[in-house]
Amino acid sequence: TLCLLVDGSPPQRILLGLKKEGFGAGKITGFGGKIEQGETPSVAATRELEEETGIRVAGEDLQAVGQLVFLFPARP
Repeated sequence: TLCLLVDGSPPQRILLGLKKEGFGAGKITGFGGKIEQGETPSVAATRELEEETGIRVAGEDLQAVGQLVFLFPARP
């Protein structure tokens, strides 16, 4: 999952963070991670957002706008 927090009031702002480890370490990005077994994307996004920022949002406040798929052909 990848969650971007957008403040809709002018001027619009997006909250981003610095990826500390793993894939994309050292890069500025949104918040998210892997979907755990049995989770919906919405549940995973809200969980990851709270784990990484301490910010709680309700799943119904999220808006799905796309899907990211990472392929790693060199990995079995």
